Amino acid sequence: MGGSVSIGQTGRPTVFPKEDFDPASSAEKVKNAIDGFGTDESALIKVFASHSNLQRQEIASVFKQSYGKDLQEELKDECGGDFEDVLIALTTPSRLYEARLLRNAMKGAGTDEKVLIEVLATKANIEMKELKAIYEEEYKEDDRKLEVDVENETSGDFKCLLLSLLNADREEIPADEDVATEDATRLHEAGEARFGTDESEFNRILCLRSYDHLQLVLSKYEEMFGESLEDVVNNETSGSIQDGYLTIR
Repeated sequence: MGGSVSIGQTGRPTVFPKEDFDPASSAEKVKNAIDGFGTDESALIKVFASHSNLQRQEIASVFKQSYGKDLQEELKDECGGDFEDVLIALTTPSRLYEARLLRNAMKGAGTDEKVLIEVLATKANIEMKELKAIYEEEYKEDDRKLEVDVENETSGDFKCLLLSLLNADREEIPADEDVATEDATRLHEAGEARFGTDESEFNRILCLRSYDHLQLVLSKYEEMFGESLEDVVNNETSGSIQDGYLTIR
């Protein structure tokens, strides 16, 4: 499927773990970059942009052990503006950062549905369970649960889609050709073959089937009906529910 659309495709990281990783050396480079007069921003970028999130967490741990200071607090003291925001994001554990993104997207007036989609429609089961647990821990003083907040802050078919994803019960079994043929038929009957779209059937298949199986469904759909499922979603749905379907991966 073209463009940024990725129904059924597992997301791939854009920063890979650095080979020959030396957390002590990296922590020292960070220390040198923020010591003295001024901050060597290019040195900080070189360190943080060339390591995976897990490696950055290890750098932060070694930094604190070696210098007795919290890395994020040091970055806040020495940097500012958008650059500070980027560094704090890069040095925050992935699930915690996503939990904070979700909370910010839902608090106050209005809901940033694009953030909800980008975070929730891109998770494997184990990642979703980790995210829910971290969200609950981060906001335990307010007795918050991610599913409850999403249910309260969204509505209609879009809410149903997100709650299905949050259930974190996607199948993790091999693709089945016969079932894929049946799923493709059901999606056709729920979309192009009827007046109006049966979003519940789209939710059931797109949120329940394994990603490998969804790839087979996409292939079967185009083979059987001469049109890509991406085009069908674009033609038969709109708004946040459309964005959600097209982001699932």
